[in-house]
Amino acid sequence: MARVSIFGNLRWDCAIHSWALVVGAELARFEFLHVEFTNATEKDIETARYYTVRRINEELCSHNINYRIPENTAGGDMSVKEIMQNVLDEIRGKVGPAQVAFLLIAGADYLLRLSRSSKSTESSETMRTIARNRVEDIPYHCRDIDVNTKALFGLLAEPPYGLRAVRDKLRRIVGPHKVLFVSVGPKEPDGVRFLINKVMLGDLLRSSGELFAMRNLPSCLIQDLSPAIYEHEPTIVHFSGDGAADGLCYVRGDGTAQIVDPKALAELLSLACEKGLKGVIMNACCSEVEARHIVDGVEHVITMEGAFGSRDAMFFNRDFYSALRSGKSFEDAFTRAIARAGIDPETSALKPRLIKAESKSVVKIVGKMFLYGLLED
Repeated sequence: MARVSIFGNLRWDCAIHSWALVVGAELARFEFLHVEFTNATEKDIETARYYTVRRINEELCSHNINYRIPENTAGGDMSVKEIMQNVLDEIRGKVGPAQVAFLLIAGADYLLRLSRSSKSTESSETMRTIARNRVEDIPYHCRDIDVNTKALFGLLAEPPYGLRAVRDKLRRIVGPHKVLFVSVGPKEPDGVRFLINKVMLGDLLRSSGELFAMRNLPSCLIQDLSPAIYEHEPTIVHFSGDGAADGLCYVRGDGTAQIVDPKALAELLSLACEKGLKGVIMNACCSEVEARHIVDGVEHVITMEGAFGSRDAMFFNRDFYSALRSGKSFEDAFTRAIARAGIDPETSALKPRLIKAESKSVVKIVGKMFLYGLLED
């Protein structure tokens, strides 16, 4: 599913729109604090309402929006629904419909989190329905915004929840993913298969509209790699070509092969993470040697031990990027690509592995595939 089919003309900019997510989550909390409680005292509810209203009003004030929610809203002249509508109208009139759309998205996320934690099936379903209504209301409140509400709600309904998780989901959808395709080695490896793989990948990324931006570094000279990374600021670096037991092969100025110290490459890619690099894919022999160094500074590294120019590799790459295109995370896209490409580590010549960098090394199993990952403390 291309980005346009989910978000249409809506564009996410973290620096511009993050505050709307905060207001959206707090408004959902504000609404929740006005329904009947069974496990909280009236005093606790009043205190929670006070601080919620205060946080919303502070955000409205800091963005030059004149409307303020009354401090005492319980039993007041206006209903909660009227107050929320006033907030939406003021934000839309002052800063535009995009902020309202992201506000509603954050509100849906908050309600989905409540739904997930509720011990009552009835309450859980009610919260989920209200969350769905939030998303379906986007076209109504934002007449210039065209979104696929069903696909958007499906993405929001997948854990994890919270503002950080919402930002990550929005980033994955709205992107774009900038892919730097690096051909390593003194010559194009595996002739026709390598060319087909590169052409198929390029066609797939170009067909995704603005979701992917791809740059090619064919027969990469070692001195070209660092400038290309800093100029392109890729989300994904995709290496493909020759490798050796002690590292990847690059090209010197005279055309001969040069093996780069894996630690030096790891340091370069680690610095690139400050500019948005999220993952590295290594279609190269012996690439796991490099990956073990790179993973210390990069969130995700996929290695392709075995016949990296094979039909399995082509299908894996196709299905992996297709999953990213539909808004899946790096890890989910890896798992889906393994399943859809029909790769079996016991019989396939290709053995993709996902290596994650967090805090403690473990080995996970998805189906029959080993994912060398890390779990948070």
